[in-house]
Amino acid sequence: MNCEVVKDLLPNYIEKLTSSKTNEILEQHFKECPSCARERDELLSEVHADTIPDMLDMKKYLSKTKQMYLLKGIFSAILGVGLITSLIVDIAINHKLTWSFIVAIAIAYVGAGLLTAQLSSSSKMVKVIAVLSVLLIPLLYGIEYIVNSNYAARPFNWFFSYELPIAIIWLVILWVVIIIRHTARLSIWNFIGITLLLASAGSLLNNSVALKMSIWKVLTIRYNWINAVIYIACAFCCFLIGYIRKNKEMK
Repeated sequence: MNCEVVKDLLPNYIEKLTSSKTNEILEQHFKECPSCARERDELLSEVHADTIPDMLDMKKYLSKTKQMYLLKGIFSAILGVGLITSLIVDIAINHKLTWSFIVAIAIAYVGAGLLTAQLSSSSKMVKVIAVLSVLLIPLLYGIEYIVNSNYAARPFNWFFSYELPIAIIWLVILWVVIIIRHTARLSIWNFIGITLLLASAGSLLNNSVALKMSIWKVLTIRYNWINAVIYIACAFCCFLIGYIRKNKEMK
């Protein structure tokens, strides 16, 4: 068998597609022809180099997947045990279900986020935040309803007065931050600076709702304007760091 034929058969030989008889002939040729033997060794080393990383990657993937499922199982077990325990204790003490409903809806809230992460193949964090944002307001209303039904001598009316507007304020700020992060090409320092400014505005609006005062009156309270100054100062520092780093990169 000449070298040209051997070289044509080498790929099949490496892939173990040749017959045993052909293998014997090829191996005999390799003993007699150093050039073909060297080419065979080179091909084998390339295949070996390609295969080992793939196997290592697969092992890492399987190990990571196993750990992920283990963590999910542990977390689910903790939530389940917490729910069952709260139901048992609630019934034992109150002879009916009262505060355990709060535990149940809180667990359902967390579970919805976990389920969303599990079912999502891309943009998991955004989808999880979207689901939790939608469910936050029903969660708050449910907690107030349970408290009013079981504990309050006089029903609270906090949901529409405080909880809903404050939740909307922070949800809007959260989604503005997410949109900025995904659309604007900002450095991490500029992004943090903008986030701090939005948080400062959110804090003022939050206190305005909580105290039933205008923002200008809120600013007259010492700790509020100090808080705002700290936010703005930190944001300025972030912008300054971003500017300095950008200039260094340009040089």
